[in-house]
Amino acid sequence: GARLVSLKELKGYDVAEGDADVRGWEVRTLSGRELGKVEDMLVDTSTNEVVMLDVDLAGTDRHTLAPVRAAQLDRTRRVVLLDSADLEDTS
Repeated sequence: GARLVSLKELKGYDVAEGDADVRGWEVRTLSGRELGKVEDMLVDTSTNEVVMLDVDLAGTDRHTLAPVRAAQLDRTRRVVLLDSADLEDTS
């Protein structure tokens, strides 16, 4: 199975040129509700691809994971848009 590792724990790894480093970006639902901020990105070390986003939920001490494939990026506003149905509670 996939082994997911936090990008900040991987020495010598960085976001591929041309891909957005979304750490610190605001996360909102497709309808515009604020969810939080991207705390980190989780890498599948067997494929060296970012597969999940670790989202620090606003106003709580909880985090959730969201699949990168479900995220839409607004690079101009530095916002990650997600359908809330794609979130996994990791409290």
